[in-house]
Amino acid sequence: MRRICYIHGFNSGPESMKAQAVRHYFEGKTEVIIPRLQVSAVAAIEQLMALCGEDGSDLAFIGSSLGGFYALYLAEYYQCPAVLVNPLMNPKKLPARHYR
Repeated sequence: MRRICYIHGFNSGPESMKAQAVRHYFEGKTEVIIPRLQVSAVAAIEQLMALCGEDGSDLAFIGSSLGGFYALYLAEYYQCPAVLVNPLMNPKKLPARHYR
């Protein structure tokens, strides 16, 4: 069974309604990881990759908004499935201070 990693959107977190709905849905079925991400995009990706480890083949990602962008990136990197919920597809529209 795959582990599920829910990736929240910008200015959200593990306590959000969507994150908790994912946790509740998969409760008792598989491990659900819901990290609190750094605001910086670079730091958030580094954080997620450290969390996933070298071999993320047992993962599936669910990402919302900016988390959808991260989920797509990680799914391509690890060659595993992802579900994107209203993904942000052009993160450069965010203020530049979030790329540091």
